[in-house]
Amino acid sequence: MTSVTASLLTLAWSVASFVRAVRLCEPALGNLSILDLVLLTLSHFCSIAAVSLRLYLLLPFFLLQVMSFSLFASKLLVAFVMVVAFHWVLMSLWVLSQLLCFPRTASTRAAFAHDRQRGLCHQLDDVLYAGAMGLVFLFTFVDVGGVAPKTQSLMYHVLRLLEEAVLLTVWWVRAVGAARY
Repeated sequence: MTSVTASLLTLAWSVASFVRAVRLCEPALGNLSILDLVLLTLSHFCSIAAVSLRLYLLLPFFLLQVMSFSLFASKLLVAFVMVVAFHWVLMSLWVLSQLLCFPRTASTRAAFAHDRQRGLCHQLDDVLYAGAMGLVFLFTFVDVGGVAPKTQSLMYHVLRLLEEAVLLTVWWVRAVGAARY
């Protein structure tokens, strides 16, 4: 535990030092005092520790996904590739159905949002963006639209849980008579 705390503190200190160096390079910004640097380090420590704790709490979900993927792929590799491709296409179409265009970070509270003035997304960059986000959705949920993110997250996680349950059930049925490991 001491090692983890020291690592987080070092990471927070590095981020605070980077902020200080950026402020030193910009003449319009003032230099940070030692107290400001300590407070900034503590602020970054708290935010990094919170993210680390959240990722630690999500670890069982990642392990379940890895387990279901690996067990299913061990018996049905071609079917696994088809399931992953179907999931990717489905998630890409979901992103496109929300009319998500190339990221516009200033328009909504979401990290990635669309430009409503452009209308339907028919441009190549939007399709490529949706395809890339479809791959991201294979592993985790990212709020790309800013419209009802809790509902979208719940829908995504329920669908993913069903997908993993089906994969494990099919693997279990296929593994009858063979070693289940």
